[in-house]
Amino acid sequence: MFNSHITDPDSLEWTEHPTFAGLYFKAVETRDTHPTSRVSIVRVEVGGEISAHVHEVETETAYVISGKGTIFFGDEEFPFSAGMVTTVVPGTRHGVRNIGDVPMEVFALHTPPVQ
Repeated sequence: MFNSHITDPDSLEWTEHPTFAGLYFKAVETRDTHPTSRVSIVRVEVGGEISAHVHEVETETAYVISGKGTIFFGDEEFPFSAGMVTTVVPGTRHGVRNIGDVPMEVFALHTPPVQ
């Protein structure tokens, strides 16, 4: 059973992503705390990237909190910086590069929740 709750992301530790070197995240909501979504705050270091990958089932919506980067879908690349939002549908090859001079932080929502 899930209960209403509040989470302070500042109280969570950054965890290095097991697949993407130099990528850190805070798991704000997981399958254990949210019935339909995973919510993460992701930090991409200066010059870092989330390399090309595909979510077969999950829709990913991401909001850039801070920083400047690019996002790519397949072979197309687009600017992706603070204040911008994207939605990536299942089956889309995508990734993000930090092209700025500060770490890029992104609020990411996966529905249904990724493992």
